[in-house]
Order: sequence, then structure tokens, then C-alpha cells
Amino acid sequence: MTDHATWGGYTMQAAGLTAIAVMFGGLLVLAATADRASTLGRFFNNKVLVKIGTLSYGMYLFHPMVITALRRSTTLFNSEHPMSIAGSTLPVRIAFILTTMTITMLIAWISWTLFERPILRFKRRFANDDNKQ
Repeated sequence: MTDHATWGGYTMQAAGLTAIAVMFGGLLVLAATADRASTLGRFFNNKVLVKIGTLSYGMYLFHPMVITALRRSTTLFNSEHPMSIAGSTLPVRIAFILTTMTITMLIAWISWTLFERPILRFKRRFANDDNKQ
């Protein structure tokens, strides 16, 4: 594969990542302005997406540690010499992504349950009458 077709290539970083950022920015504007009764509003208020949104900060915090731990703890996900199945590393890469996502979401859920939610409940005790929700 040529350099311009990879994630680290100049073309991808200069144009491709910018296009991806603009696309997700537009999606964010659509999500924020969508009427709840519309198809788009119902999609963005889906319980699964809302739960992922609740866990997203924890996932952001913990995913680098999960990736590092998985790569160091097993040779299966070694990035320098990835295992291949039938000559392809794709199945192992997909397994790595799914494993990382599962572990990260589990840790984020534990963090939300044990730390974030109790802290958010605790802060209500200090809110003045105008800010209570």
C-alpha cells in the first residue's frame, strides 16, 4: 500500500481526517437540532446510544490502558508480529477490536456505577434552589 493510502499518510491526514471531522461535526449538529419525534430524533434517543453516551467518557479514559494491557499480556495481539489466519491478519485485528471494546465498556460501566453516578447524586446536595434538577 502506498503511503498516501494509509492512516499516517500525508493525504489522509491533510484531507481525509478533515473530511471525517467535518462529517461528524455535521452529524453532531443534526443530532442536536433533530426533533425528538422525527426518525433522526428517535434514532439519536435510542436507549443503546444513550447508554454508550453515558459511558463514553470512561471509555475515552480507559481505552489506551486496555489496549496497552492486551498487547503486553498476550502474543495473539502483538502489533509487531500479528498472528494470521489463512494468511490474513484481519480476523485477529477484528478480535482485538471487539475484545478491547468489550473490556473497555465493562470498565467504563464499573466506573460509572461505582464512582461517577454516586458523585453526580452527591453534588445535588450542594446545589442551590435555582440549580436543582
